[in-house]
Amino acid sequence: MTGALRILLADSDQHSRELLCNMLLLAGNEVVLVRNRQEALRMVRDMAFDAVVVSVKALQRSVIRTIKEMERLRPQAAIVICCAQPQAPPTTSVQGYSLVYEKYFLEAAPEVLCQAVGQRRTPAAPREPERRSQRRFKDQVPVEYRLVGRDGALLEPPGQALTRDLSPAGLMLEADRPLAPESILHLDFALGSPPCFLKALGRLCWIEQEAQDQYRLGLCFTSIDDEDRNWINNYVALHWDSGGRLYG
Repeated sequence: MTGALRILLADSDQHSRELLCNMLLLAGNEVVLVRNRQEALRMVRDMAFDAVVVSVKALQRSVIRTIKEMERLRPQAAIVICCAQPQAPPTTSVQGYSLVYEKYFLEAAPEVLCQAVGQRRTPAAPREPERRSQRRFKDQVPVEYRLVGRDGALLEPPGQALTRDLSPAGLMLEADRPLAPESILHLDFALGSPPCFLKALGRLCWIEQEAQDQYRLGLCFTSIDDEDRNWINNYVALHWDSGGRLYG
């Protein structure tokens, strides 16, 4: 099977999450990162994926319940459970889902996912269009952003970017450089006329390269004043577009 995949990766361990993300991005895939099964389930409700990877310490009933709900929501997606407990052989099947031993998956993630997606898809099945529950504003808005360090300090000179999508939940930036997955950004932007100046913190959930020195960065807000979020919600309600793609 060839072609880029859209992959949702749920892993509570930051090191393995970033390692897998970089491996999958280098293989030409689009990756969305979340930290746990609950975040993954919310993302699956809003966006279509070719594959969903759920990393767990042990295979418990709660894991299977979550996976079954994901399958109900996105029946065309291949679901892979990456388990820390040793399994023999390295890949097997549990209740119809691919179960992969974590050490093996870290060595061969792109190949495992391509195989899982190939087994899941049928030639007649078109790719399911993604849907977003949040309305979003699609006109471009200038945004000033700065990386936030682990101690909360703002790093480096500010960067300039444009939004392509904006909602109360997050935004997508068009930038001239990539950033590390899971980066936290301090965002400054203005909406309306006269302008209302807004501030927020956002977590980088996915990165996509469009061309040389052209990147799309998907962020979800991790901290924003309630009044600012309400302002965005009201502004978007007046200018919303029901099409487009997910950000954050």
